[in-house]
Amino acid sequence: MDVLFVFVVHEGEPAAKSERRRRKCFERLVWELSKAGVAEIVIESREKTQNKRDRDLLGALLARHRIPGGLRIQHVAGAVEPLLWIADCAAGALVAYRCDDPSYFKRLSEVAEIYRIGG
Repeated sequence: MDVLFVFVVHEGEPAAKSERRRRKCFERLVWELSKAGVAEIVIESREKTQNKRDRDLLGALLARHRIPGGLRIQHVAGAVEPLLWIADCAAGALVAYRCDDPSYFKRLSEVAEIYRIGG
């Protein structure tokens, strides 16, 4: 299976609110995925207002031509879409790697891109 793992790591601004850091990461992730030709992004559903913020951010990025038109996001409950669990596993492997345990991430490293933002 042709797979690409794209990670965006927010470094710096530890006092910034988690939603702000998430928005910044989401913006970069969406841009990187659109560059890779992704047309639809499936995101694990959160609270209704948080999902709306994601859609609003995507709409703003599209309106400002920061990403190509036609990109869509869909929120799905994690229990409904098991493929979302892969993202959790990959994130865990990256965290372990950053904590000096590269054993899990080594398996992904050939198909992984890490982008660092903030700082």
